[in-house]
Amino acid sequence: MSIAEDPVIIDNKAKAQYMSMIVRQNCKRIMREKGIQQQDMAHRIGMNPASFSQMLNGNKRLLFEDIYLVSEGLGVSLQDLMDPSKIQGEMQEQAENLLKSASVLNMLKKNKKAAGVMPAASDGLPRLGLNQRHSD
Repeated sequence: MSIAEDPVIIDNKAKAQYMSMIVRQNCKRIMREKGIQQQDMAHRIGMNPASFSQMLNGNKRLLFEDIYLVSEGLGVSLQDLMDPSKIQGEMQEQAENLLKSASVLNMLKKNKKAAGVMPAASDGLPRLGLNQRHSD
């Protein structure tokens, strides 16, 4: 078995990726709570704004030095950035809001279908399916 196939290593890699996501989400949350813009935060910790954005969006690997600088720049502890409980409620609320929105959209779609409303093309004419011709 190669190292890449070792379930313990794969599990640890998944845990590390999860913790990176937690740090990123907590950083975004704290910045939002404190009213700090990404560009301002990047300058505060001496990082290029584009690199900071890539780090926050998961396109750049998180280094311990980055996490430390972010915690100092935000005035929070490393533990605060790594605490999953801080964002679980927020994520739950977002999920519930998405489900409510999806439910409302489905209800609207059903109401339009029941009322026989046909979607209109951009020119205001009813859309015709393939192989259908408008009869005069």
